[in-house]
Amino acid sequence: MPRLIIPEFNQSEKSIFLIPVFSYNFGVWSNNFRLSVEKTLRALALTDQTTAAPVLIVLSGLPGTGKSYLARRLTQRLPCVVVESDLVRKVISDSQPSYSSAESAYVHHVARAVMQRLLESGHHVISDATNLAEWHRELLYHLADKTNARLIIVQTIAPDHVVRERLQRRLENHDPVDLSDADWNVHESLKAELEPIRRAYLVVDTSQDLEPAICKILRAAQ
Repeated sequence: MPRLIIPEFNQSEKSIFLIPVFSYNFGVWSNNFRLSVEKTLRALALTDQTTAAPVLIVLSGLPGTGKSYLARRLTQRLPCVVVESDLVRKVISDSQPSYSSAESAYVHHVARAVMQRLLESGHHVISDATNLAEWHRELLYHLADKTNARLIIVQTIAPDHVVRERLQRRLENHDPVDLSDADWNVHESLKAELEPIRRAYLVVDTSQDLEPAICKILRAAQ
């Protein structure tokens, strides 16, 4: 069953996460940045359905824990646009992605700008990325506030043996809908970046039946 977790922290702890908000004023960005945003928007599977009360669903979890699969299942029940960091990376890269820190920062800047455009136009949006660090998630929390979007945070988990099997199948089968290049070594190395989520969030074990979790997310989005 999905678990709802509401963290407790005091006022002094709050101040740790009050970081500057990245401002998306397209007039001051380079042509390359604007072109990256437009290129990504064209590559996304957009829906014609919009709303005056958009929802931002932030997925958080290590590679192989089922974020993208959960996102695809949600789109079958809720008209929303999935902004997947792996898709953004491949769309805007002129060559093989390097996965450098500078490249990753640029990818996430583009992804947030795309999400802002979508939310401001009334689309429900799913942020499909590892989103492991709280400072990174804080940028998404502020984005939800800025666009008056309802925020839903979902942490995906799965037992290690299930994750290992999934990542091995990814290497062997090359599923065209699976854009991630992460393997078990990447999964293990990223564990060091996993930080507690400081907002109420839902924990979903994707090795279990997803229907209860999907229904709970849909109720939260109403």
